[in-house]
Amino acid sequence: MGISTPALAERVAPLVDAVVIGTPVVRALMASPEQAPVLTTAFAHALYPYATTETRA
Repeated sequence: MGISTPALAERVAPLVDAVVIGTPVVRALMASPEQAPVLTTAFAHALYPYATTETRA
């Protein structure tokens, strides 16, 4: 089953051990590269509400 939106990822997250998200990010990179990080962050927050975008050394 494809996980195509952050909302769908959020719905299935409690039921699964992992979620593979590829096509939505690739499509964002192809259509509007500057929006890919925004989409990736939305997926991260949907899967783990306390996810952060800060970089660790």
